Amino acid sequence: MEIWFLQDIQRLNLEREAIRELESTSDWLIGTQWRLDTDLCLDTIIKVNEREYPVTMSYPPVFPAAPPVVYPTNRSELWSTHQYSGGTLCLEWRPDTWQP
Repeated sequence: MEIWFLQDIQRLNLEREAIRELESTSDWLIGTQWRLDTDLCLDTIIKVNEREYPVTMSYPPVFPAAPPVVYPTNRSELWSTHQYSGGTLCLEWRPDTWQP
């Protein structure tokens, strides 16, 4: 299997720059940290009304053909009725609405 971020460095750089830009221009995204797990992941905190929500965004191996997923860093936490099995949050961008 190809590793997308090694095959498409330009896209990886675009993703990283977009996150840097978002973090520098918003007060709700805090402390982004990239890491490798089974997939490329971004750990961060989303701040809403003084409450902090630690999340992980995971890029699938087939990215950009499929969207990244976001879930609570502690996967046992349920924050919303808009979470799938395994804790993945239901967001605007899903496989049926994703554009690479």
